[in-house]
Amino acid sequence: MTVTVTATNTLQPTSEASAKPDGTIAGSGTYLVGTDVQPGTYKTAGPSGSTGLCYWERSSGTSGEAGSIIANDALTGQGVVTIKKSDALFKSQGCQMWTKVS
Repeated sequence: MTVTVTATNTLQPTSEASAKPDGTIAGSGTYLVGTDVQPGTYKTAGPSGSTGLCYWERSSGTSGEAGSIIANDALTGQGVVTIKKSDALFKSQGCQMWTKVS
């Protein structure tokens, strides 16, 4: 049996990309601010996978262009990010769950 996997590099929200009512965000996904996630300050314990990196990004648009990145970081340990009302997207990859702290 052969399985083919196709990866895409897009900043469009994924179908499972939504914050839970308890104020948590899955560690990997692309989220529309105000729809999938609410503005606020979130924390993570850090990377979840074998890569040892937790990447997050706040963007001003949905184009995926580097120029739309407001702020980003690649964490090797715990981290905090403040998602602003004016942000369009929040992207997280390889992180443990994000928990809203304020």
